[in-house]
Amino acid sequence: MSGLAAVNNLAEEPLKVDETLKSQPQWEALRDPSRGRQFATSGWIALSPFETLLGIEIKSAEAGRSVLTMPFALKLSMCEGLMHGGAISSLADTAIAVAIKTILPSGSHFVTSEMTTRFLAPVREGTLTANARISQYAGKHLITVAEITDCDGVKVACLNASFRVLRHGESK
Repeated sequence: MSGLAAVNNLAEEPLKVDETLKSQPQWEALRDPSRGRQFATSGWIALSPFETLLGIEIKSAEAGRSVLTMPFALKLSMCEGLMHGGAISSLADTAIAVAIKTILPSGSHFVTSEMTTRFLAPVREGTLTANARISQYAGKHLITVAEITDCDGVKVACLNASFRVLRHGESK
């Protein structure tokens, strides 16, 4: 059995997303659609393996709003020593998704349909904070915004996004 095949077979049950497992070889497994769910989160408002890899933490989430943080780690930097814009956008997108989950029933399916990020200042160190909110919700469409600030309170990015609800989950 090749090394990759061995890694893919390590977890017969869905992996639980938490700090102790994120450095284990199971997280290097390739997605295998034939196996169904390969990981399980701790609840409806929880982080996925990708978000855990980035170091994102949920600080608050209620009533169409959320606050999330992400520390600057070397793995999130680009060659110039600045935080990569993709990491910043991922923090904002995740914060918005968490805000959306506060108003949708558990098990709902929704996707980002459009997003625009304006980068306003470079990030060289510290922890970023994302403040996200839903500004409009009509039918299956949501308009959202997330503002990202650095550890000194300087706004470093603003992300505007629209989301589409594909399927509503069970009622609250």
